[in-house]
Amino acid sequence: MGKPERARRCRHGVRLRAVGERGEAGAGRWSGPCRQAGADTVPDAGMVERRELVEGLRALARFLEADPRLPVGQAARVELSYFPEGCDGRQEDEVLRLAQRMGTPAGWEGALFVAEKRFGQVAYRVVSIPRAVGERERPTGW
Repeated sequence: MGKPERARRCRHGVRLRAVGERGEAGAGRWSGPCRQAGADTVPDAGMVERRELVEGLRALARFLEADPRLPVGQAARVELSYFPEGCDGRQEDEVLRLAQRMGTPAGWEGALFVAEKRFGQVAYRVVSIPRAVGERERPTGW
């Protein structure tokens, strides 16, 4: 029998927060290495995929502009969401970093830590899904 498999660990520190400090920049202090094992991850898009996505969004806009008779509901929304990888602390830090870059606040939407930039009914969102929430909400069979 070989050695037991070690859990993968991210290089992010564990953030300890006091009650009421949830999601505030700089609210926590760091304590040791992160104990959350890594999960399967989806890599960030490369420049080719990013360009194709932007071109697709522009094509959709041109398509809708070209035929005003195509219906669009009053409540129609287009949201592009980015989900940072890593432990909870790493994800929250990435949401805070990108919120600052977008010039928008970050905050909690229920159990999710989110920053978004809106352009009317279109939005770019950065969403942190805490590990406990992701495990609880994961469909059976994954």
